[in-house]
Amino acid sequence: MASTDSLPKRSADTIAALRMDPGCRFIGPREFCDLITSNKNFERCDQNALSVRGVRDVSTGVRFFIEEENLFRSSVG
Repeated sequence: MASTDSLPKRSADTIAALRMDPGCRFIGPREFCDLITSNKNFERCDQNALSVRGVRDVSTGVRFFIEEENLFRSSVG
C-alpha cells in the first residue's frame, strides 16, 4: 500500500474509502496494463484529484484502481 502521508487528510480518507469499497479493487501495474489492453469492455474512471487511475468493467461494475506513483514506477532497480 502506498503512503498517503503527503496527501491532504480528505484525499487520504477518500482513498481509504475506495480501498474498503467491495466494488473496488486496487491492483498492481502489470494487472492494470493487462486489463486496459484486454478485449473486455472497460470505461475509464480515473480519480485525478487523488492521483488514482481506474477502469470500470462495464459488465460487472467492478472498478479497478492503481495509484499513479505505482503505475509509473520503474521496475528496473
